[in-house]
Amino acid sequence: MAADRANPAIRSHSQLTATSAKMESQQISLTELLDSRDRRRDMQLRLLQENPGKTLVVVTIVIPGNVKRNADSEAIANAACESIENDSMLKAHCEAKKDLMTGFEAFYLTDLNPEDTKEITSMIEDTHPLGRMMDIDVIDSGGNQVSRARQGQRTRRCLLCGNDARVCMRAFTHSQEELLAEIHRRVSLWLSGRAGKTCQATGHPSSPLMTSADEP
Repeated sequence: MAADRANPAIRSHSQLTATSAKMESQQISLTELLDSRDRRRDMQLRLLQENPGKTLVVVTIVIPGNVKRNADSEAIANAACESIENDSMLKAHCEAKKDLMTGFEAFYLTDLNPEDTKEITSMIEDTHPLGRMMDIDVIDSGGNQVSRARQGQRTRRCLLCGNDARVCMRAFTHSQEELLAEIHRRVSLWLSGRAGKTCQATGHPSSPLMTSADEP
C-alpha cells in the first residue's frame, strides 16, 4: 500500500524552535490521547491483515505532559525514522508517517522475524543519543507485541537517574519540568553534533536538515 509521504520541507532546529511556542499552546486531553491509541491500534491490525507474515514496527515519541508535539519531539521522530530506515538488516518499508498533535506515529513493515527485529529496535533505543525518548514497538504477524521481557532484555532506564523507568514513573520521582529540560538538553546536544559534522564535511556552516511529516 502507498505510504503517507513526508513533506520535502527542510527546517533547521532554530526554525522549529521558533514555531514550537505555537505548537506548545495546543495541549491535548486524556480523551484525545486515548482515542489516538485506539486509532493506532486499528491501523496496526489493518496493516497486519493486509500484509500477512510481515513484522510491524511502530514508532512513537516519549514526551511527558499534555503537549506531545514540539521542536524537540520532531527532532526525535526524525532521528528514530532515520535509524530504522538506514538499518541494513531491518530493510523496513515505511507504510505511514503521521505528525499529530497527540504525538508522532510511524508504521513500518519488514520481512525480518519479530525476535531479530526487536533486537535491532531495542539496540536503537538503548544506544542512540535520543533513543530513550523513542518508543519503538515490534508486533508479530499475529498482532502480539514483542516485549523486552519476552526477549530477555533489561527494562528501559530512567532518563534522569538510570533506574527502572517504570518505578520512577509510578513514584513520580522526577518532575515533568525536569524531564522536559533533560529532553531538550539531549536534543540540542545531538543536533549541535550533527551540525558540527556537516560543517567538517562541507567546510561551510550548516544547520541540520529536518523533515516534517504531513498531518493526516
